[in-house]
Amino acid sequence: MSDRPTAVESLPQDEPRHIKWHHCAFLLPQTLLEGKVIYLMRNPKDTCVSWYHFQRMNTLYGFTGSFDEFLELFLEDQVVYGSYFANVLSWWKLRQHPNVLILTYEGMHADLPATVTKIAAFLDKSLSSAQISDICAHCSFDTMRVNPMTNAHAMPKIAGEGQFLRKGQVGDWTNYFSNEQNARMDAWIERNSV
Repeated sequence: MSDRPTAVESLPQDEPRHIKWHHCAFLLPQTLLEGKVIYLMRNPKDTCVSWYHFQRMNTLYGFTGSFDEFLELFLEDQVVYGSYFANVLSWWKLRQHPNVLILTYEGMHADLPATVTKIAAFLDKSLSSAQISDICAHCSFDTMRVNPMTNAHAMPKIAGEGQFLRKGQVGDWTNYFSNEQNARMDAWIERNSV
């Protein structure tokens, strides 16, 4: 056992931290709920399409199958990070927790200034209209796509498989799902929803 502090232990304890987490809530150390947690969820259809492209472009996963094959894995909870609904519902159970804020990608996309305002209030921060506007400009898809702090420029990618920030759209699933696949996913959503 070393006497040297770990990197985390040596950080100032009174400063905000950011932890990016893709797992179910029950895997999060419960002491982290003493801090503020923002959970962003997305329509499962768009999530499936986005996750398909991410797993194709990222060398860590290197998925080589078709979208049809990926959709089957997604519906069977056989993708990295497991079940979409296990994840979403684990966080949904915490929606009344005072330190948990649940947002949707669709809501953020529809009204980013309102989302920024909601996040600021949750974090007990007061922002001017100009600051909200600046944050929205900084968080626009086009700005994030060229920002090396947000575009995963250092992530090892498979040539020809696109970028980390692909389209940033709501509803792109309509370009992928057949009518039969859409009906199957609707039934899957119905079976798994609260």
